[in-house]
Amino acid sequence: MLGRTVGDRTVLVYTDVTRVDDSLRILTRAALIGGPLAVLLMATATYGAVTLSLRPVAALRHGAADITAAGLAHQRLPVPGAQDEIHRLAVTLNAMLDRIDSATSRQRTFVGDAAHELRSPLASLRVQLEVAQRLGPEAGWSGVVDDVLVDVDRLDRLVADLLAQARLDESASLGQREEMRLDEVVTSVVNGYGHARVAVRVKAAPVTVVGDPDALRRVVINLVNNAVRYATREVSVTVGPATRSGKPRAVLTIVDDGPGIPEPERERVFDRFYRVQESRSRETGGTGLGLSIVRDIIRNHGGRVRLTDREDGAAGLRAVVLLPAEPAQP
Repeated sequence: MLGRTVGDRTVLVYTDVTRVDDSLRILTRAALIGGPLAVLLMATATYGAVTLSLRPVAALRHGAADITAAGLAHQRLPVPGAQDEIHRLAVTLNAMLDRIDSATSRQRTFVGDAAHELRSPLASLRVQLEVAQRLGPEAGWSGVVDDVLVDVDRLDRLVADLLAQARLDESASLGQREEMRLDEVVTSVVNGYGHARVAVRVKAAPVTVVGDPDALRRVVINLVNNAVRYATREVSVTVGPATRSGKPRAVLTIVDDGPGIPEPERERVFDRFYRVQESRSRETGGTGLGLSIVRDIIRNHGGRVRLTDREDGAAGLRAVVLLPAEPAQP
């Protein structure tokens, strides 16, 4: 019963309580039965949605397991069609696998080539020592020692170049970078060729770069060694500042008057262990790694190196190195 007073009168309203109790019982039953059903339906829908959303992750896991079992060759993770985070993750992981596969392939090639290059001087040493052992001391040990020292020197240079190339492959980062005068480094290197088989002349202008002094010194040594190895009379080295595309550059030029390199092979000589036919002799040939090391170091410094004809049209070869330089100080 409900009551309400209006003025000096009271209004009373009566209702049947049984209806209220029935409504409460219906609501209670609906809550007891419908609540768990609603929770069950929501849990089922959530499980289905999560399972569907994680299906690409499961595919990535199975793909990774297959790659682990069979290797990287010609296998990559499946990329889902939906343009979501899983799609971007799969693309990123495949790009990483491509880099790993490429690095692994280069490493296998490098190890195979290194083993081949090391086998030649070792076989030569074995043959010479076996011949000397059979002939005895009366055959003349001085000539055998000279030949052995040639092969030992070749092995020493090859091992040094292999170690340098391995360090470059291990990490693209160089040693401690610092502001340095490239012209002073070049002049210091060239001064060490006073007793070379040909004259080595240098013309240097002040130019400052930021880089690894030891790595850039190795670049100059490798390029000058190549030039001296094949030059006929002289090697000319020039270093100084220049401007390319409005930016300051350091330009290192090394010119020799040797037989040169055919134009189709000028890019291939930067590949590891590649040598033109004229440089394959045991006495004068290099290790086949010098120019590859030069290219990797220059690239890590943000520069580039190329081989061209001489500007005067004469026989020979011209190596040009461009490096980012610091602005000239007033």
